[in-house]
Amino acid sequence: METPLLIGTYGWAHPAWNSVFYDPDLPPEWRLSWYANHLRAVMVPAQSWPTLDVAAVSTLLDDTDETFRFVIELPPADRQNAKPPWEDSDRIATRVRAFAGQADAVLLSLADSVAPEWPALERLRAALHPAALCLDGLAAGQLPAGFGSCWCPAKDQPLVPSDYTITCCDSGEPRLLRKIIEALQRELSGRGALILTDTVRGYEHAHEARIIAELLEAT
Repeated sequence: METPLLIGTYGWAHPAWNSVFYDPDLPPEWRLSWYANHLRAVMVPAQSWPTLDVAAVSTLLDDTDETFRFVIELPPADRQNAKPPWEDSDRIATRVRAFAGQADAVLLSLADSVAPEWPALERLRAALHPAALCLDGLAAGQLPAGFGSCWCPAKDQPLVPSDYTITCCDSGEPRLLRKIIEALQRELSGRGALILTDTVRGYEHAHEARIIAELLEAT
């Protein structure tokens, strides 16, 4: 990869982490600051999107330094949503720009039941720049130039080279993590993030991945 691999977890406010990763006396509003002292990136889950206004983003920035990076998950494009996210491109771009350069990528999942509207997605991609727009749910070869991809090895998905690759992994098994990181180093020329998704032990998995990536000079 041409730039260091970001390593983080899917969210940071998981009940299972209390008294294990977080000190039992640590106030909840200090947890992101604690997290940022140990890991340098995090994915903001889609369920946070409805409350992720400019004021909420400002709080996240106050709790981190300017080199910390966020990967933002949008609500998925599916039939349960009143309208696909790309119809809210101005609102999405306003929120992402509020991260003042700390938003590294935005993830949008496309359901099989929803046909992507490429002109609207292209406008959204341009509005989000320099943050990458990564699409999940497309078959290999369907990803247009300029868009990022999402790779989930556990789903036997192929690794599709793109400008930005978000890799999601629910395992902390060292041999698997090494295999994933080596594949990213070998196959990709753009930027990327490895997100550990286990909500019970994800912080341990991310720590293990960070050690492996440092040994492989991927971070």
